[in-house]
Amino acid sequence: MIELRGIGWDHPRGYEPLTAASEEFKKSHLNVIMKWDVRSLKEFGDMS
Repeated sequence: MIELRGIGWDHPRGYEPLTAASEEFKKSHLNVIMKWDVRSLKEFGDMS
């Protein structure tokens, strides 16, 4: 199993496209898990 992790903006415009694309990708890549962490816009800019 392969796990991919990423970060996104904690707003529907930031995370909804990521989760939708992940669901489509998962249909043809059954051995891949994608996990998204969401952050506020401030945290996104301030954190590494």
